[in-house]
Amino acid sequence: MDAKGLSDSLPVVDRQCAVYYTDFLVAYKKVLPRQRHKSVGKDTGKTSDL
Repeated sequence: MDAKGLSDSLPVVDRQCAVYYTDFLVAYKKVLPRQRHKSVGKDTGKTSDL
């Protein structure tokens, strides 16, 4: 799944309220709301491989 597909697959309430923690992949910046997107290192434990 690409970043856009991930964003589109989330329930509406999550898209409106969630804070997204991702690695530094540029694609996330293109599809996730800037005010709720945080780029963090994988060593933080805030990102997950699904």
